[in-house]
Amino acid sequence: MKAVSVSRAAAAEVDSILDWYLSQGEFDRAVKVQTSFAAAFRRIGANPGVGHFRDDLTTQPVRFLNVHGYLVVYEETDCEVLVHHVLHGARDVERILHPDRPPRDDED
Repeated sequence: MKAVSVSRAAAAEVDSILDWYLSQGEFDRAVKVQTSFAAAFRRIGANPGVGHFRDDLTTQPVRFLNVHGYLVVYEETDCEVLVHHVLHGARDVERILHPDRPPRDDED
């Protein structure tokens, strides 16, 4: 099992997700999602290959794991797993991963 490190960005994203559920009065849902994220982080530490590469979103060597509609974006190194982001699947994930990339021709 590899250690799992969560980036500041990913930690802030998880906090924001949980804060949103709490602001909606959905305490039980917030606890369920938090528990699921913790389980997913343990899972990718135990089996880093569980996620999928998404060549349609990035050429970076990161994998994606879906947890309750959120994408855990992580990278395996020789000694650990780095969680870079936890993003809602409806967000523009490609733009978040590549903020300096110009828009594609099919984008407005």
